Formats: sequence, C-alpha cells, structure tokens
Amino acid sequence: MRPVPPEWKSVTLARFRDRVGFHISLLLAAFGVLVLFWPFRYVLLFAVMIVVVTYPIFLRILHRVGGSRYIAAAITTFGLLALVVTPIVLLGSKAVHEAPRAVRELETLLNDPTRIETVETRVDTALKGAPRVVRDAVPKDLAKTARTATTEFLNDTLTGFTVAVPTIVRKLLTFGIQLAIFLFAVVSLYTDGPRLVRFLMVVWPIDDVYERRLFKVFARTTHNVILASAGAAFLQGAVAALGYKIAGVDEVIFLGVLTGLGAFVPMIGTALVWIPIAFAVYAERGIGWALFVVAWSAVITGGIDNLVKPFLVRGDSGTHPLLVFLAVFGGLAWMGLPGLLVGPVVVALFLALCEIYEEDFAMSATPAVTPPPRSRAVDTAAPA
Repeated sequence: MRPVPPEWKSVTLARFRDRVGFHISLLLAAFGVLVLFWPFRYVLLFAVMIVVVTYPIFLRILHRVGGSRYIAAAITTFGLLALVVTPIVLLGSKAVHEAPRAVRELETLLNDPTRIETVETRVDTALKGAPRVVRDAVPKDLAKTARTATTEFLNDTLTGFTVAVPTIVRKLLTFGIQLAIFLFAVVSLYTDGPRLVRFLMVVWPIDDVYERRLFKVFARTTHNVILASAGAAFLQGAVAALGYKIAGVDEVIFLGVLTGLGAFVPMIGTALVWIPIAFAVYAERGIGWALFVVAWSAVITGGIDNLVKPFLVRGDSGTHPLLVFLAVFGGLAWMGLPGLLVGPVVVALFLALCEIYEEDFAMSATPAVTPPPRSRAVDTAAPA
C-alpha cells in the first residue's frame, strides 16, 4: 500500500475540521431559529395544517389564474378567511342578539322571590327521600345561597372585567399579531411550499421514497383531524341546541354556539355550558326536565365527541380505533387544544415508520432460508 502524502493528510484533516465546524454552526443557528419561532409554534403548526388540507383548492385556483402563485395564494387565503368568518359573524350576531335576553332572564330568576321559594320547595321535596348524609350536606336555604353566590359571581366578574381591561387589550393585540403571522405564513406556504418540501427532502437523511410516503401520511391525517374537530364541534352545538329546545329553553342558537365553542375547551368541554343550563331548567320546569338536559348533554352531545371524532380522524387510514382514541385524548391531555391536532399526526407518522421498517428494513435484514431438498422417496410416494 502506498503511503499517504503528508499534504493529503493535512487537506483531509482541514476538510474534516471544516465539516464539523459547519455542522456545529448549523445546529446552533437552527436552535436559535427554533427559540425565536417557539412562541408562535401553534400558529405555524395550524397554518401548515390548513395549507395541507386546502392545497388542492389552491392548485385549482392557480390553474384558473394562469399560474401566478401569489395571486392564487391571495385569492385562496382570503376566500377561506371569508368562508370561515362569514358563518361565525352570522352566528355571532344571532348569539349577541339573544345574549341580552338570556342575561335578563337570569337576573329575573335571581331577583324573583316566587321562583326562589319554588326552588326551595323542590329541593326539600327531593331531599325527603335522600339519605341523612345528603340532607345534612345540603344547606336548608340552598336557593338563597345559590342566588347570593351567583350574584357575587356576576359582580366579581364585572369588577374583574373592568380591572382586566389592560390585560384584555394586550390579549387582543397578541391575537392580532398571531392572526397576521398566520395569514402571512399561509400565503408563504402556498407560494413557496414546494421549495420548502424539496429543502426538507434534501436535509432529511432518509430516502426520498420514504419522505414522500410520510408527507402523504401527514397530509391525510391532518385533513382528517381538522375535519373531525370542526365537524364534531358543529354537530355538538346543533344537537345540544335541539336538546335545549326540547327542554323548553329559549335562545337556543346562542346556547348552541356556546356549546360548540365549549367543545374546544380541554377536559371540561360542553359541560361548561350545559351544567348551568340544567340548573336553570330545574328552577323553571322541575327535576324531570333538568335530568333530561343532563342526560341529553352527557350521553348524546358528549357521545358525539367521544365516538364521532375518533371515527372521523381515522378516516380511511385503517388505523385501529383504540389508537385513534388514545391519540386524540392523549394529545388533549398532553398539550391542551393543540394536542387534538398533534396527537393523531404523531401516531400516524409513527405507524407509517413502523410499516416502512417492517416492509423494507426488517425483511431485508432477514436472511433467505432455502428449504432442504426433498428425498426421492418422498417425491414419488403416493398420497396418503
């Protein structure tokens, strides 16, 4: 073997040192970018998911406008914004119209002595057959206690709202900044998305075939998750409004919108809305209709979230329903509302990687086993 010249050794060592220094610099710069972008991680994640779901619409518009990506991106973004904002504005205006009436009815309920006495009578009647432990735990003036507590809560809420005006203004400003970042990110992903995908395929150290497969899994799961979250919330609000209407509750559109929005609240969910409604129905129409509201909300309205959402998230992926169920609610417990999006995506990517490993890597690592040659006696033997 010929000896390596000293000048070659110095060149090789210099190139190795340059590569190590470059990769360290790249990792440090990437870490700095991650720290800068981290406060907007959920906004950027949601922007990516929206673009993935609506990219076919963008391609159609791109074809109609003659291939101008910027014009197509602007039309798609503001079209989707109008498509989402218009129903919210219509439902919100209807809800705002019904909200003052609901507040007035609550004030009437709190200040009407006849209704308070009716509630006390119903409570006493219900407690007569209850165990002694329950009777001792319930205050004798339960209705008045509830009235005082509710009035204090409303007063404290109004006072807190007045004191928290600077905080509210700051939150609105933050929301405006996040909305601007979201819109800008959506437009940028429409225009430069293919370039970003090509860059990720270059820097990610796996075969391009696997990367395309993982991108397809990500796109399919994202599509299912967004449709499932929006669809389940809409169905919960509509079904809840129907139940409130049957129970004789007024302003069902306002309360249905609140219930649909409550579906996005982690852990508590729609119970944030229907529990106070059940108490109000109990005061108005008695224990029977109150139990109806509780049963309808807990079984039917809550069942939509527990059953329909995992089914919609699963879609045609073939993933086991238990894994989808754990992904949805595990993500919710892990990081709150964004976990509804992140959890199923993480599980879907993991299953895709496991499938790739089983099909390609595990099979290629298993040596081929050649069966032993059969003897002539066995080959010529007559079947038994």
